[in-house]
Amino acid sequence: MDLFTSKVAVYGPRLMHDLGLKDFQAAGIYGNLGHESGGWHFFQEIHPVGGGRGGEGLPMWTGARRVAFEAWCRAKHLQPYSDEASYGFMVHELTTTYASTLRRLKQVLTLNAAVVAFEKMYEGAGIVSMGDRLTYGQRALAAIRAAHH
Repeated sequence: MDLFTSKVAVYGPRLMHDLGLKDFQAAGIYGNLGHESGGWHFFQEIHPVGGGRGGEGLPMWTGARRVAFEAWCRAKHLQPYSDEASYGFMVHELTTTYASTLRRLKQVLTLNAAVVAFEKMYEGAGIVSMGDRLTYGQRALAAIRAAHH
């Protein structure tokens, strides 16, 4: 089992439980994170678009969101390059400042719609690469479903 699949098998069901999501909705989130993190391999953007420090964490938070993530990590005594930090801050955002994203995600009826909605409302990627996000979403859904058996 590759790194991405093994991590989604753990964090996908947890996200479903913590946020009340269906499997394909959680997979839509992890499809995006898979793309952003190179399959869970990177917690720091490799080649930041426009220079600067670039994105950090699995979703690759930038600018003010990166600063908020780092402050949240300090307050929680978590390392920014840990799975728990990315998971925790993402759940924090989805239940506070990005609650509208969570509400929208709970309305979608397909994996593809979940991937697209999360990218538009949460990621706002400079380079979207939707095909890659959808492929990771399919892999995430398979991992979540396998973890439930």
